[in-house]
Amino acid sequence: MITWPKNLILDGGLTTTLSSYGITDAESNPLFGAHLIETNPDAIYRLHLDFLEAGSNIIETATYQGSIKGFKQHLNVSDRRAEELLREGVNLAQRAKRDFWSGIDDKAAKFEPKIAGSLGPYGAHLLDGSEYTGDYVHKITDSQLKDWHRKQITQLVAANVDILGFDTFPSLKEALCVATLLNSEFKDVSAWISFSSKDEINIADGNSFKTCVQELLPFKNIVGFGVNCCSPRIVEPLMKSVIDIVPKDRYLLAYPNSGEEWLAKDCRWGSGEEKETPIHTFIKGWKSLGVNWIGGCCRVNPRDIRLIHREMSS
Repeated sequence: MITWPKNLILDGGLTTTLSSYGITDAESNPLFGAHLIETNPDAIYRLHLDFLEAGSNIIETATYQGSIKGFKQHLNVSDRRAEELLREGVNLAQRAKRDFWSGIDDKAAKFEPKIAGSLGPYGAHLLDGSEYTGDYVHKITDSQLKDWHRKQITQLVAANVDILGFDTFPSLKEALCVATLLNSEFKDVSAWISFSSKDEINIADGNSFKTCVQELLPFKNIVGFGVNCCSPRIVEPLMKSVIDIVPKDRYLLAYPNSGEEWLAKDCRWGSGEEKETPIHTFIKGWKSLGVNWIGGCCRVNPRDIRLIHREMSS
């Protein structure tokens, strides 16, 4: 088992960073960047390396939207190739880490970066925004949810990720299904679960963030609890609601969006007057609450991670 340091820096947004490289279909492709594992692996490698050089201690694989079904449907590949693509997503992150780490002289004084296998909720592959509502959980059984996640988890674990990162989960029901699955079939695998939140108290399905953490605490595989893909402004009240119940050997995570608003009508990210306070200005407040692992989601790029690194180090 890995001994995790108290404070770690996560990476930032996948597709928005890829878009800054000039990759025009990063955000529009139904695989949301995971298709590049097959079509442009060098771009994924570069993304991981850029975040590591910016100060990330944990980088997530480009597999959030990757699934056996999704790869088959949108890349027209076989089951076997779909499984390989999930493992190759891990391999790209591992290669970037090796190359980065080989250039570090004083290794004894630093924490060697780790790889998190990124896994989205079942609703992400539906391509209807339901990872922000959780409506689908009322139409699917616990067994079906476990069967869905088992396929992706199996491949990422086989590729030797250091931890699993379950991102943007809208539902306590799905989180408990994953926690139960890990507890019964992947006992030696550590994971965090991060929720999509609709306000300063509740996750997307209406359960409070505090209730979610309380329900997950008995599952020792779940070492971290967090929120992501939300405004940075709601992180503090969400974290305040749980600081008294999270033991010292577990971790709180925050990796929100940049604060810019997605303007659905115009199919673009807001800027200028719509942009909120830069994410790095929130870091000291989050740290004071005991938020241990901090990074970003949409519109958070390596430049932002450098600023987060500066704030975390001061």
